[in-house]
Amino acid sequence: MSQQNIQQQQQLASVNSSLKLQLETQKQQLINANQTITSMNNVLSTTITQVSNLQTQIDVTKSDVKTVQNQITGINGLINNINNVNAAQTADINTLKAQSGQNMNGAFWCQMQRTYGYFNYYDLNQKITGYCPNLKYCCYRTNNYVTCNQATKVISQSSQNPYYYRYEAATFSNNQCGTFVPF
Repeated sequence: MSQQNIQQQQQLASVNSSLKLQLETQKQQLINANQTITSMNNVLSTTITQVSNLQTQIDVTKSDVKTVQNQITGINGLINNINNVNAAQTADINTLKAQSGQNMNGAFWCQMQRTYGYFNYYDLNQKITGYCPNLKYCCYRTNNYVTCNQATKVISQSSQNPYYYRYEAATFSNNQCGTFVPF
């Protein structure tokens, strides 16, 4: 074998060894890249699952928020109803005050209503139907006005209504009802 052939074979062997080394390196790089891709796919799959779960939680939260909003709307409606009732009651009380001219610092006030043809008498804690001979404070009607005074005794009975008594007022105090507008 000539010297030239020997050199060519040596060169080929060197090139072959170099190529083999490069192929091994590239093979390892491909393996590593494949592992990286697999790992990234796993991460991506996990992320997709997490996003899906988060979306589900968001949907549930939206539903909960809507439910709470509806509850708040209902509560606000109830509050408005209560406020309306309170306002109406306050207006009624203020009307009674204005009509009666009474001093509301006292512990008692009297209101009269016509029911079934006769009067109902009210004190602070109870309602007495018909007449009120045992009440400390009673109401009577004179000249189309109803007056509530501290009563001591009956001095007359209405000729128009047998359940209607006029009481003599011995004293006046902060507890008197004053005079209401005509019926």
